[in-house]
Amino acid sequence: MRAAVAAVATRPRLWPAALRQARALVVPGWWRRRPFLPVPDRAWLRFRMTTAYGDPGAGIDVEDLLTWLAWTDTTKTCAEGSRPRSTRSGGFAAVGHRAHGSPRLSARLRRPAPPVGGPDRP
Repeated sequence: MRAAVAAVATRPRLWPAALRQARALVVPGWWRRRPFLPVPDRAWLRFRMTTAYGDPGAGIDVEDLLTWLAWTDTTKTCAEGSRPRSTRSGGFAAVGHRAHGSPRLSARLRRPAPPVGGPDRP
């Protein structure tokens, strides 16, 4: 863990991404439970280590952490570039735009699904 913190600390470009991800992964109400630190849920962390490395007790690989932080920073930048400047643009809600990509797609997703048998079958 110290190596991971040191690796991020020496890369100021990754600090905003690291802070965003730390905030997103912290257990809600962390101040009410031991260890009284803003850390991810232990069960979630075991699951992630199992899926990433095949061992729930594995430590975080520093290079993987740095790559992941750079990737999350890139995806956040891309997502910000596609967001509308206001909810009035195009007459659709900003949430629908962010969730579905475009107002046309949002409208299409709100339509009821066709019958199971299809339009020409009963």
